[in-house]
Amino acid sequence: MVLPAGAEVRPEPGRTGSEPAAQDRCDLPAFRTTLLQAVNRARAASRVCGSQPMAAAPPLQWERRLFAAAQGHSADMARLDYMSHTGRDGRSVPQRVLAQGYPWSVVGENLAAGPQSVDEVVEGWLASPGHCVNLMKRDFAEVAVACVQRDGTTWGRYWTMVLGRE
Repeated sequence: MVLPAGAEVRPEPGRTGSEPAAQDRCDLPAFRTTLLQAVNRARAASRVCGSQPMAAAPPLQWERRLFAAAQGHSADMARLDYMSHTGRDGRSVPQRVLAQGYPWSVVGENLAAGPQSVDEVVEGWLASPGHCVNLMKRDFAEVAVACVQRDGTTWGRYWTMVLGRE
C-alpha cells in the first residue's frame, strides 16, 4: 500500500499493534546501500509521473538526521499499527525533521506499508504519481529511508522515505 499525501489508514477494530517487537531495517541485507542505489538508479532516468514529465535528477546523498526522523516515524506507525503522514503525537514531517536538528529549506515524505523488498517499495513509489514526483524532484539533495517490521500488525512492514535539502 502506498499512501497519498495527507491520507491516513487505520487498522480494523481489535488490532492493537502492541504484540511482537519491531525489527529495524526489516532484516534486509545492506539496507542503506541497496536503497540508495535503487533510488538513485530511478532518479538517473527521466520518466512520467502520472501525467507529469520529470527530467532525470542528480543522485541523492544519505542523511543521518533524515534517517532518524524516518526511523522514528516508521517505528511509531509499526508500534501503533497505522499509516499517516501525521504522527500520533500530531507532528508532521517538517516538525519531525527539525526535531532531529535538520534545518530544511525543502522537505518531503513518501510512505508505504507492506512491501517486502527495496525494489518493491521503490517500484510502488514510482507507480504512484505523487510519490514519483517526490522521488524525482531536483529540489531534494538528501534522503533516508527506514523500514520497520512488526509481526501481527495490519501491514507488517512500515516504510518512511524522507527527502530534504538544507
